[in-house]
Amino acid sequence: MKVPPKVLFWLSFFATLAQGITAGTIHLTGLIPMEAIPTVTAYMGFCVFVWMSFQTALNGYAGPGTGPLAKPTTVAEANQILEQAKGAGK
Repeated sequence: MKVPPKVLFWLSFFATLAQGITAGTIHLTGLIPMEAIPTVTAYMGFCVFVWMSFQTALNGYAGPGTGPLAKPTTVAEANQILEQAKGAGK
């Protein structure tokens, strides 16, 4: 399973924003109604928890090397990686 780095970047970026809202670093006063702030903060905290759990599992599964969740590359995949590396060096 290969996940594009841009996807991981943007998901992590939004998780960081949500974490800032949850921690109180980003103040919501004046942005949303006062009575909605506890609800939004709680949902952002839940989203951060889910994303960090998912990201931990994803890193183990989609890493470039072998590990407990990543199967070893095949000979064909290894040859393709070598060809890409040779092309990038030009």
